[in-house]
Amino acid sequence: FISPEKKTYLAKHEENFGPYLAIDSGKETKFLLDAASQIATLGLGFAAPPLMGTFHHKASWTNNPSLQSFKHISHRFKEFLKRKLNWCYLDATYCNSGAEANEIALGYAFKRRPNKNAKKVMAFEGSFHGRMMISLSSTWNKTKREPFQWPGYETVFTDYPEIDDHQVYVELPKDWLSTWDKATKKDFSLPEEWLKDETINKECQSLLKVRDIFKTGDIFALTIEPMQCEGGDRYSTNRFHNALLLMARSFGVAVIHDEVQTGFHLGTDFFWHKLFQLKDINGLDLPPDYVVCAKKAQVGLVLSPRPLRKDSLEQAEQFSCSSVIRGFFHGLALDQSRAQIYHLENTTREKLDQLVSKHSKHLARPRALGMAFAFDLLDETKVSEYIAKRFNYGLLYYPAGSKTLRFRLNTAFTEKEIDYLFKSLDAITDEIFNGKDHQEINLPIKADKNQSIDMWQNTLLALRADQSSFSEQEILKMLSGSVANGLESFIIDSSNFNELKETIIALEKATYEETRQTDIKHFEKCVNSKHGLCLGLKKGNELVAITFSSSLKDHDLERGLRLDPSIDDEKSLYVIDTTVADAYQGQGIGRSLKAALTALAIQKGYHNIKGRNRDQMAAAMLKTNLSLGALEQNHLTEDYPDHEEYRDVLYYGIPLSWDKSSNLSNRMNSNVSTSDLTTDFLTSEKSYLLNKICLSNFVSERFLSNMKELSMKLPESLRHCYSASGQSECVDKVAKSILYHRKERLTDKSKMITFKDHYFGNGSFLSRTLSDSSQEKDHQYFPVAHLDTPRDANYKDVLSQLKTMIDCGEAFCVWLEPVMQKTFEHTPKEFISEAIKLCRENDIPLMFNETAACSYTYSDDSFFACGDFKDGPHGGFSFLGGQAGIVFLQEDLFVEKPLMMISTWDGDEYALGSFVHSMRKLDQNKQELLKLRAKFHDTIKSELDGLESVCHTLNKGKGMVAGLIPTSLKNVLSKNHGHYFIDPSFEAMKDFLMER
Repeated sequence: FISPEKKTYLAKHEENFGPYLAIDSGKETKFLLDAASQIATLGLGFAAPPLMGTFHHKASWTNNPSLQSFKHISHRFKEFLKRKLNWCYLDATYCNSGAEANEIALGYAFKRRPNKNAKKVMAFEGSFHGRMMISLSSTWNKTKREPFQWPGYETVFTDYPEIDDHQVYVELPKDWLSTWDKATKKDFSLPEEWLKDETINKECQSLLKVRDIFKTGDIFALTIEPMQCEGGDRYSTNRFHNALLLMARSFGVAVIHDEVQTGFHLGTDFFWHKLFQLKDINGLDLPPDYVVCAKKAQVGLVLSPRPLRKDSLEQAEQFSCSSVIRGFFHGLALDQSRAQIYHLENTTREKLDQLVSKHSKHLARPRALGMAFAFDLLDETKVSEYIAKRFNYGLLYYPAGSKTLRFRLNTAFTEKEIDYLFKSLDAITDEIFNGKDHQEINLPIKADKNQSIDMWQNTLLALRADQSSFSEQEILKMLSGSVANGLESFIIDSSNFNELKETIIALEKATYEETRQTDIKHFEKCVNSKHGLCLGLKKGNELVAITFSSSLKDHDLERGLRLDPSIDDEKSLYVIDTTVADAYQGQGIGRSLKAALTALAIQKGYHNIKGRNRDQMAAAMLKTNLSLGALEQNHLTEDYPDHEEYRDVLYYGIPLSWDKSSNLSNRMNSNVSTSDLTTDFLTSEKSYLLNKICLSNFVSERFLSNMKELSMKLPESLRHCYSASGQSECVDKVAKSILYHRKERLTDKSKMITFKDHYFGNGSFLSRTLSDSSQEKDHQYFPVAHLDTPRDANYKDVLSQLKTMIDCGEAFCVWLEPVMQKTFEHTPKEFISEAIKLCRENDIPLMFNETAACSYTYSDDSFFACGDFKDGPHGGFSFLGGQAGIVFLQEDLFVEKPLMMISTWDGDEYALGSFVHSMRKLDQNKQELLKLRAKFHDTIKSELDGLESVCHTLNKGKGMVAGLIPTSLKNVLSKNHGHYFIDPSFEAMKDFLMER
């Protein structure tokens, strides 16, 4: 029922750790050393503690972007990205994948284009930009691209000036910038001496071809990877990129830097293009028009140094809140891992050079930068053998281009893993070229899951969800049990502080440089405060570790604290110090101590924990704080008055409580509501929330079971499915499937047919064109006809319009919503039945968008609307919330061939699992649901009818609301497409009615 393209190994996510992917063998867990880091998604490795902080934010579980707490996280994430880009201004759009980010950036460029006749994208040979319609058209690999190419919408390609090594920063020839800045001159020419150097000449020839293409006036955007990854780890210089950007500016062509794989510290800078130090002719920074990210960013990102022109459609971003939060934590932790990344690069480069030198008759072009390395095979026919033998050694790595093996490491790799990797590559090379037998080399370590981390995470989740209560003594007992060496935990207060004073001073002096030592008077202030919370660990009479905190106000002279809006909140704690004696460091003691402090603070009803961590020098403690849900609240530059290399401070906050309200507009984003967040649910789901796995490669048994269970809700003829990362990706997968099978039917008159007010997302050119029925032709890209909205009064006329288009040979595919996302109106059943009959008679594919119609919304009888029609549609899709969608097709439109319809992520396992969890609950309580929905409808309708100047379109407790509504309703409703809407989950309706 899905394409047979997944690896045969089933992932066991609860056992993943470090650089190891856990595999369920049926009898025991086995491991693969992932030297691809799930294709550059896992910069910290599997189950990285900093990413566990994602658990501690309610929006991660409910996917509710309207929560104030999430809005704060989103703002801080953007501020962090602005700092790493060194831009004065940053605007951002979130989405569900790298391909979608590319399509959105191209969409912004298309709307902004100065030449309205420009309709083409330009890219480079060897490029990879994703698998949606135009991002795929901009991907060089013809096997991936050509079966789905819509004639007339092809991207223009030109040469990419690849260099042979990893020296991406070179000196610029004299007048290089000013020459390319004036590329629009009629008598444009290049100095002869530039053409005498082989590498510069190669770049010049590429740039001249770009100039010729620009001169046609057809190009509105150019998209380029700072380093081509899928094309074969092809590096290029700052010299080339600087000239390209200057020339594009002169011709009015937008430049998109595709950092989907290279961004978030694949290289030695946070963004790869920052390695180029791009400048304009005045020596000022020259940013690209857009930067797009995904993979290690965990979420699709479109970043711009100028305001993005967002109309009402584009404000309706669809994305996974957990991916945004996880991306923020990932970015912060990677930024604090620069020393590790430099060390990885140096270690890898040395071993790589040795490997290639030893096998120089067969291997060539070693290149390594940051956490990426690659080498080429002189005989490209041997690539498949290298790939086939990787599992014999318990390794994961992948080919790129025609002759390259590429690797993506992460900070969880130790010397042992790196040694093992290169010994294995050496053995594999010997096997292939020298006929040596497979050498038995064991993976360097076995799984040693840290049980204390798991215990503390479960404890904190139970406390946050108000599902459990723990006494002070129970938490202290857990602390003692979570650390080794027989340490005893205890409370430090005014009764025992004096006897500990000198020991604390000695511990500080032995652990920190002078500027980071905390004066003893601050410790004394904590123990004497009525809101002091201080813990210690001792072994016998030896003080091993401490953590001290009290109210922010007690420490208002500390740098940065007066900037905190919580400064006057007595229930907000400030941690003045967490210290572990040198002899006990590296054992997780500081982590357990801070987790216990957080548990006690929640138990005692505190609101926040705040603190300061020095950039880089306190990286380990910052990562611990992230694992507890800490957010960067302020970044204080040059805060430490010394001459150390890193003097900035990250001021963080850990929120300790969750908003208990339930949103009445969030069902399409997630069926999970506040009352779903039980301890059992949270602890059982957390491993799926933690690890971002490429579902195009590895799936768990649970993923397969959930997909199968979901497909069984569909009519039998439509149980041929793809998973997807969101609504727009669903649209493009449907369109690609039709093109794959029926491209020969395309003519100059062919159009996609849909209806006004029907919505299909905005994350791709096709979904935007289907969704936007405005008369602004600038917004239109693909050929789409928008017929009138079918309603009871006019549906026969709309059927006549559809028949006319079919008879004229204009209809290539018909798209409709049984329930409209923008208004929650139901498309008349009579119209849908007749449209199905008309399309089937003429063999025109008809596709349902079930996003608003599923979950028994269209009818009480069928989970999906398509189940209500005997002769149903040819297929359709449903956005499932978060980062998940399902596409379903009848067999003759399904592409069964492997690797044709995948995308890197293919959705998100937590989002899929939470949807199926809610689906089961609806089925088990269906009669209760129907009664509850009727009662909710009557209650909310009565409230709205009692308001002046308010209109609504309520149908079965769902609908659009416009007008002046009270704040109490605004707080539980979201605004989209210019109005409030009501679309509650089962649990949200229960929560609302209980409050009433």
